[in-house]
Parts: sequence; C-alpha cells; structure tokens
Amino acid sequence: MPKQSEEESIGGIRHDAAYDARSDFAGTVARLPGKAALIFGGGTFTHRELERLTNQAANGVKALGVKKDDRVTLFAQNSAEWVITYIGIAKAGAVINPVNAMLTADELVGVDAKPDPTKGEIAKAYIVLKAGASADTAGVIEYCRQHLAAYKVPRAVQFVPALPTTSSGKIMRRELKTLDQDAPVAKPVAELASS
Repeated sequence: MPKQSEEESIGGIRHDAAYDARSDFAGTVARLPGKAALIFGGGTFTHRELERLTNQAANGVKALGVKKDDRVTLFAQNSAEWVITYIGIAKAGAVINPVNAMLTADELVGVDAKPDPTKGEIAKAYIVLKAGASADTAGVIEYCRQHLAAYKVPRAVQFVPALPTTSSGKIMRRELKTLDQDAPVAKPVAELASS
C-alpha cells in the first residue's frame, strides 16, 4: 500500500492522514458507483452516496477533535446514520467501540470466512431467524445477489439459534466457526433450479 502524506483529503477536504479504508472504499466506489451499498428501512444508498455521507461524517468527527487511534464509542439505535457514522469514524482513523442498545438476538447475522478448496476462502453467513420466520439458503443467497455487490454475497449459509456476542452485544466473529456444522457450500441458485 502506498505511503500516505501527512495531510490528505477525504471528499476534497484537507485533514491529517487517516485510516487506509479510504482507498478500499474509494476503489469500491469507482467500480460500483451506482450499486446499492446500504439498504436500510426502505431506503437504499449507493456506493457513491455512502462515500459522500461517510466523508462528511469523517470530517465531522475530526472537527470534534477526534484524532487517529483515538477510541470512540458509538452508541445508537439501528439506523442508516449508525452505519454512516461507523464508517466515518473508521475513515477518520479512530478505533471504534460500537454499542447498540436496540440490537436484539433475532436481528443478528454474522459473516465469516470459510476455507474453500477452489477459491481459498468464501463468505459464510450465520443467521438467527426471528421467531416464526422462515428462510432457506437459496432464498438468502438470491436476495443477497439482488441487493449486494458480487463479492459480498455469501456462498454458504447456516441458520443458528444464537450468535456468540460480547456483553455489549457485539458479534464475536472469532467464535463463529464454533457454530459450524460443516454445512456444504451452497450451490449457485442456477444449479439449484436445474437440479
């Protein structure tokens, strides 16, 4: 990764060098500017819109005096603003401690990497369904294909009764593998339809 200068720009506004997620985010925006990046509460934000909003959030936290490696606790309810602020804090280079008092066990989805002999690793989603809800692997994958960039679509899905979380409700990603039932990798929807 190229070294960053002491002052760089987020969204055209000069500031101290921050978090290198900016280049990752910028690359995604360049490749998929009009593709949905965030879908929440009936609203959809494209990568371009999310880039603009998270740049504003990053500049806002820096204006409040947050510096690289400062610790910031983000305490908020489920909202698009929470996601935007989270990414903005990361872009500002701060360490984020997300706390969501409204998060309930039936809203949890964890995604982790699973070894794959062909691709090296693939995304696997661990999903806790709401009481009375039903879903299947093919439906989840198809929904993700319609709403996410291709690289974000899970290739395997496992429904679980609960996810491992910390006392503040954060998903313990390192513990997700303990839930594995060695579920087979999901077949692409086209293969499922033809079988």
